[in-house]
Amino acid sequence: MTSLQNKKKMKKSTKIVLLAAGSLLAVILAVAIAAASVWYNGKLNMTQNDVALTNSDATKNQDDDTIEYNGGKYKFNSNITTALCMGIDNEKEKSGGAFVVGRAGQADALYLIAVDTSTGKTTVIGIPRDIITDVDLYATSGSFVGTEKTQICLAYAYGDGKTESAQNTAKSVSRLLYGMPVNSYFAVDEKSIATLHNAVGTITVIANEDITGSCVINFNKGEKIKLTGGNVFGYLQSRNNETVDASVLRLERQLDYLKKYTSAVIEKSKSDFLFPVKLYNKVVKNAVTDLDAGRVTYLATSVLKNEEQVSLEFKQIEGEQIVGADGFAEFYPDDEKLLELVMEVFYTKIEKSPE
Repeated sequence: MTSLQNKKKMKKSTKIVLLAAGSLLAVILAVAIAAASVWYNGKLNMTQNDVALTNSDATKNQDDDTIEYNGGKYKFNSNITTALCMGIDNEKEKSGGAFVVGRAGQADALYLIAVDTSTGKTTVIGIPRDIITDVDLYATSGSFVGTEKTQICLAYAYGDGKTESAQNTAKSVSRLLYGMPVNSYFAVDEKSIATLHNAVGTITVIANEDITGSCVINFNKGEKIKLTGGNVFGYLQSRNNETVDASVLRLERQLDYLKKYTSAVIEKSKSDFLFPVKLYNKVVKNAVTDLDAGRVTYLATSVLKNEEQVSLEFKQIEGEQIVGADGFAEFYPDDEKLLELVMEVFYTKIEKSPE
């Protein structure tokens, strides 16, 4: 089996695909408050120091574990911890009730949450589903076949539909980001979207494109839309494949929604101390995750170091979306800008390089 069997062709019609409900949950966790008794164990599991910047133009100094980049000297910020959030498209095949390797669903939306545990600064990085990177492939027997450059959304397909799939996707995300760590993961399907949205009530958004035709919800660019539990799924999942940048435009729409959703969660949390934890408990049963109580608590308390103002940034990987020779969507990142993003989020500048 090859990855081509799992790709989705660009069609001249509107197609419904999955929003990353996991991304919503990740932002919820980023502002959550839980019992401090498990904080220390969470810290041990969610930070690391042994990180190597791979396949980049930065130069590593072997003597002091720093790197030279763009005229400056940098060091990896060991206070950074990350959580990869995945929304899984459940169009998959099963055999005897088990997932078939290579067809265990696709990660149709991906967000990496990076938290600086020393300051609370949190960055949400939106990753296009069609971005091309190294993905480990496996035969239906489960044996390793090799590594192929293909759409990152396919990494989830090669696994058991649970832990193995999530770990394979995390590995591909790490490769894409020049070897940066993915400390934890959280993957869910569409079942949680309405539940999460209804908990905060109506959110008003402005559409960034026209979506019409055979889809759950139709809307026009510039239109104000009041999202409820009944229409939020369609708004966040729809993409118009008449345009080559369909997935990119959808990602922009999702990030805009996440900003507004996060603000709503924060406001409700001010009056209900345990509100985010309640949301977590509502959706965790449908999740594939290695986030335990200790990790959730450490992530939450780190973000809330600054009680007056939560520092939360949303970033999108820049690049070019094309239709490949085989008719499938492909997104190629701007390598220079991607490295700049990695340096900004994961590294600290310690001094200017000598002339």
